[in-house]
Formats: sequence, C-alpha cells, structure tokens
Amino acid sequence: MTSLAIELTAQRKCAGHLPIFFTPSIKNEEDLEAYRTRQEENFLPDEILNEEKFISQKHITARVPKGCKQFPDNWAKKIKLNPAQREHYKNLLVAQGLTKEEAKYTLDAGRENLKRSIVWATENEKYGSEAARFAATSTVLGVAKSIFENTEATPAFINTMLNVLQGFTLGQRGNRQYYLYGSNDDDRGVSAYQREYYGNKISGDLAELACTFETKVKPYVLPLLGYLETDNRDAIASLLTLPTTLFWRIRYGGYINQKFATNLITYIANKPLALLGDRASQNALKNLEKDSDILTMHYLKQRLKVLLRLKEGEAVSGKMYSLTKDLFSDDINSVRKSAEILNETFAPILGIAGFTFSALGIPLKAITIFATGEDLNPLLKRTIDSFSTWGIATQQLLYSLRFSVMEYVKGRQIKEIITEDKQMDSIKKNELQRLVGDRYKLSAFGFLANGLSCFLPLVKLLDDSNPFFKVSKSLTSETSCGLSQYFFSKRRELKARFFRVNNAELFQNTEPSVEEPPPPKLKLYGGEY
Repeated sequence: MTSLAIELTAQRKCAGHLPIFFTPSIKNEEDLEAYRTRQEENFLPDEILNEEKFISQKHITARVPKGCKQFPDNWAKKIKLNPAQREHYKNLLVAQGLTKEEAKYTLDAGRENLKRSIVWATENEKYGSEAARFAATSTVLGVAKSIFENTEATPAFINTMLNVLQGFTLGQRGNRQYYLYGSNDDDRGVSAYQREYYGNKISGDLAELACTFETKVKPYVLPLLGYLETDNRDAIASLLTLPTTLFWRIRYGGYINQKFATNLITYIANKPLALLGDRASQNALKNLEKDSDILTMHYLKQRLKVLLRLKEGEAVSGKMYSLTKDLFSDDINSVRKSAEILNETFAPILGIAGFTFSALGIPLKAITIFATGEDLNPLLKRTIDSFSTWGIATQQLLYSLRFSVMEYVKGRQIKEIITEDKQMDSIKKNELQRLVGDRYKLSAFGFLANGLSCFLPLVKLLDDSNPFFKVSKSLTSETSCGLSQYFFSKRRELKARFFRVNNAELFQNTEPSVEEPPPPKLKLYGGEY
C-alpha cells in the first residue's frame, strides 16, 4: 500500500506546484488533518522546499528511535558525491521505521531537491548581483536628480534624461529581482501553494500581480514616466508598485494563521453590505463561519503569546525587555533568537498596519494629485504625502529585525565557521572572509535604509518653500528606497554565494543553464521588496 505522504507529493508535483516533501510519518487522513492544522499556523509550511533548504532528519521523522543513528543534514550531498552510499542511507531510514518504498521516496526527493538548490544558487548569485548593480545605479541617479531638479539653473533636458535613466534602471532591477521571486520554488510559488492548500488567497493573488507588474509592466513604463512632471510621475509609479507594496505587507498575516488576512479583509469588505441586506455579502460572511475563531481577540492573543514564546505567568513587559536586551548581547545566538522572536511577534501587527496605510494612502495621494494638481492646499498635500509613507516606515521597522540584524548575525556565524574549521583550504577561507565583510556592510546599508525610511513620514511634512527642506525630502526618499532595493538584491547574491562556497564540490562540472537575460515569460511565482 502506497504511503499517503508519497501520494500527496506526487499529486501536487503533477499539479505543477513548487517542490514539496511530506514527512513519511503521515500515514492516514487523520495524520494529514492534524498536520494541516499545525501548518496553517506556520508562516512557511514544513513540506515546502525552497531556496537553499535541504531535507533533514526533522523532515523525515518526528524523533529518532532509540538505538538508531541520526540522519546527517548533508546526506543528499554525500550521496551525490558518492552514489555508493545510497544503499547505506536507505538502510538507515529503514532502521528508523520507514518502509523500503518510503526510504526510496525520501532519497529520491533529496536528490531532486539538491539539483533544485544548485540551480537556485546559480540563478540567485547571477541575477541578484545584476539587480544590485541596477539598484545602486538607480540610487546614484536618484541623488543626482534630487539635487538637479531642485536647482533652477539646471536645463530641463538634464532633469528629463536623469528621470528616464532612473526609470530604466529601476525597471531592470525589478525585472531581474522578480524573475527570482517569480520562480516555482520562491515567494510566488510559495504563495500560490498556500493559496490553494491553506486558504491564503489574498497573498497568492497579490504575489501574482506583483510579479506581473514588476516584470511585464514597469520595465517599459517607468522610463516613459521620466517625461512627466514630478508629482504625476511619482503618483503613477506608486500605483504601479502598489500590488508589490501590498503583497510584502499582507503576507505577514500568515504568522497568525494562513487564512487570517484573507478572512479579515473578506469580513471588512462584506460586513457593511451584509448589514444592508446584500445577499452576496451575507453568503461571503457565512463562508467564514467555520473559521470564525481566527478573527476573535482570544485567538489573536493566544497566537501572539505563542509567537512571543510567553511562558505561563510571564509578563509581556518583562519578556520584551529581555528580548530587547539580548539584541545587544555578545552571544550571537542570543541576538539571533531575540531577533527571530521579535520579528515573528511584530510581523503580523506591522504587516497589517503597513497594508492599511499603503492601501489607503497611496491611492489617496494619487487621486488628490490627479484631481487638484497644483491647487491643493500645501499643508494638506504634505499631510497626505506623509500619510502615504507610513506603510514604508512600519515595514522598514520590521525589516530592521527581520533582515538587517540577521545579516549581521550571518556574518558572525560565517566568521565562527572560519575560526572553528582549522583544516579549511585557503581558497574557501578567503571566499568566506569576503562574505563576512560583505554581510557586515550589507547589514549597515540595511540599517541606514531602515532608519531613513522610519523618518520619512516626518520628513515629508517639511515645507517645500524652503529649498533646503525640499532637497532634503527628495534625498531622503530616493536614498531610503534605493538602499532598500539594493539590500534585497545583494542579499540574494550573498545567500547564493555562501551556498556555492560552502558546497563547492556540487558546482564542479555542474553548469545549470541560466538564460541571459531573464526570460520574459514568468515561471510560477515571487517576492521581498
């Protein structure tokens, strides 16, 4: 009798979804339902194989039977380098309680996933580097534009040329970055999978829209916007980026529950009409009844307690103080753990807040610009402009914990690898030392982008009639956006480079085809910023 885990994996693979691996411990429908219930509250379900993720012992069995050997994390790599070891690892799996069929399924999945990881690393190192260069160029052009546009002596054609060039570089950065995000085993693929099997419809739909706009629309439209006036250009560009902006915020509702954001927006959109007697809205609310507990304060409090790792009787204030203090600890593991917990706790809160600010503020700003032009009261215009950037500030506050701190942590961890491995060859050591420096620098760029973005709503309130304030506003906006885009592109390159350096044997005589330039046709899915 074929294992249910094997059947599920085969079915979903045939359906064209991203690579997955269901633990062989799922034997029947009851096991599957219990597993699915647990995974609904995971930001990323355990069965998903994405980025550099390997199949490890925890994915195979819940616990190792007494007297059995632990399955090494790098077993798939060892088999690829020495195929004769496959039988040895097959016997290890059988000794842990798997059937021969389940052992074969596990080993085959590991082999295919390893191939996928090599392609992932090759493409991310290449296109991440290209995207980072375009982002850096765009930032330099943005700084130049901020100065020249606000200098009366600058000829109009210079400003137009700078805007067209910046639009081109922004479009090319987005094209390459979202080619990566749009692949089957990346953010778009993950969101498509969660939409179908875990009910996260809004995140899946927005991810698809984001990838379409970033690869199909913006590379062609952004350069043309350079011929428009500043306000109209910025308003249209913000609207074109709105699906991307909303996706990166609403997805964090998945830390509460994969259905949370979809159910919340469905409820808010339909409740007023349902009270007025609209039948379609009443039916939409009725469909939410089986998951009605997800939107209750009791459920939200319980989930936040779990995310905060709050123990019975422990005060929230005390826990927050302890976690914040650990962010500045000399122990890098304490820093990592604190950043992870604070990120998971605040991600849904700041994500929903950022989604709300962006969904309201960006269209409001565009409408007022198109409707009133220069006639809008200057103070009201600055207030609306400030409001439209609160979604950026909240997101970047989250990113300081989720990404900037973690780049510093990764740099420290690589440094420890170098120190502990006394037999490391000089080539690998030099490559890793470069990575340490690059990740430290990237962390600094991230914190700078985070800080500038958090102050952006306040900077937007400055009076444009003061030339210094006007230039400062433009510089802050261009620099914060440019550095953030550079950060996420460079981060992909560095993650992939670390994988390649740390697994150099896998890349010998292995040249996965990487199309040049990225193919215009999207793979399956995408996302970060």
